[in-house]
Amino acid sequence: MTWLRYLPYPSGLLLVGLLLCGCNTPTPAGNTSAAGTRPAPAIGENPRPGSPPQHAYETFDVVWETIEETHFDPEHNGVDWSAARLEYRPQIEDTRSMGEVRQVIEMMIRELGQSHFVIIPGGIEEIEIEKMAVGDNAGDETNPPSIDRPDGAPGNNGMRLDWVEGAPTVAFIRPQSPADLQGVRPGWKVAQVDGGDPNARLTSIRAAAEASGASIADFEAYMMLNGIARGQVGNTRQFTFIVEDESTTELEIGFEVEPGIPVKFGHLPPMTTRCESRVLSRDELETLGAAFTPGQATPRIVLLTFNVWMFPIMVPIAAAVDADRDADGFIIDLRENPGGVGGLSMGVAGQFLDERLSLGDMITRDTTMHFSVNPQRATPDGRIVKPFAGPLAILIDQGSASTSEIFAAGLQQLGRATVIGRNSAGAALPATLIKLPNGDTFMYAMANFIGPEGTSIEGGGVKPDIDVTLTQTALLETGDPDLSVAVEWILTEDSSGS
Repeated sequence: MTWLRYLPYPSGLLLVGLLLCGCNTPTPAGNTSAAGTRPAPAIGENPRPGSPPQHAYETFDVVWETIEETHFDPEHNGVDWSAARLEYRPQIEDTRSMGEVRQVIEMMIRELGQSHFVIIPGGIEEIEIEKMAVGDNAGDETNPPSIDRPDGAPGNNGMRLDWVEGAPTVAFIRPQSPADLQGVRPGWKVAQVDGGDPNARLTSIRAAAEASGASIADFEAYMMLNGIARGQVGNTRQFTFIVEDESTTELEIGFEVEPGIPVKFGHLPPMTTRCESRVLSRDELETLGAAFTPGQATPRIVLLTFNVWMFPIMVPIAAAVDADRDADGFIIDLRENPGGVGGLSMGVAGQFLDERLSLGDMITRDTTMHFSVNPQRATPDGRIVKPFAGPLAILIDQGSASTSEIFAAGLQQLGRATVIGRNSAGAALPATLIKLPNGDTFMYAMANFIGPEGTSIEGGGVKPDIDVTLTQTALLETGDPDLSVAVEWILTEDSSGS
């Protein structure tokens, strides 16, 4: 699994990012034992019959030359890039399929130890388009298009998993998802998946991530764990859960295409964009731990959630802010949000900041591009307004990457938001995409991103102001410990008059 990022800039350059299944995640420099590393095709004294596939050498050369000529660091993150070519190019001779060619190229790319260098196999785009058919209605944010859900389309079951007290555990359930409809609840431990122990398979991956100390390795392990919740529509998976009383329950859970608006952008495969907002009810606030005296008014706390930074989120975000400018606080949930169109961060930040402050700089070999907050002082219907100025909390976790990190780090470093949750992915390099001679797409980082405080997010990620360690007890009691902490913080800020 990996993420992609493609981020628009006023010059017309577009760079954007999202999560894909089936691609490889770069590993930290020097960590050759991290998850996903595969041996290169063996090259022995007796070569295999046949020859490399068409365009194999040409494809290798384009990838190497692109990184050589465009990498934002002329020193290639300390890697001798010419030596890497001499080491890996001869291995192309013993490849007999394009999959083997990709393995060789991906191993070379991993030498950089950086995010946003990814080979997207050719054909994914066409397959995804066939399996996500959009009806005659083109759709918009308020009237989304219909999505056929044929068997074989990629889907998920609505669970988000995390390691809790060392065990794979349900950390979140999407309402009305297959898992929710089967009665699965946060805090349930995953004991078996299709008769196998997921912890046995993933323990070494998790241990390697922890030993490396690298946020990006933790991100990879986290995404591999959440692969349990993904599958093809029409298929099911058998889960054995350990529930509240330590008894077990077995459930067969299917998969659905994630609800939302289908979006096709550039060379990227289609994706579904979802943006939701609501005012938390009194019952929800009490479940999350808020206590009220008799007759006390219910505070208005808005929860805003979106799954990827793509254009359809902008109108509903503006509408949510406009509907509740007098709210007691906003919570933006960016957990498991892998990024997207980076330029959107400037407009969304402008819903909460009334000054053209810097969110950071995108630095290439030759230029520096400034990301500035774009204050949103007028509504689509022409009314003059002010950005929301009340308490703002941002939720992040290991799955928050790319544009989500740029946004969270920017507002955190500007002192506008309090970040709550767990350390983010540390994958924040701006990137672009090109087609390769073999029909694959190559996504590559062409810039570094430096936040308002002058430091890079890449590698280290965003560190929360309030770190939340998940426990089974907290998950069972509140359903969402991160959200519980955010609500408590907002109520404290509101009562103090901050």
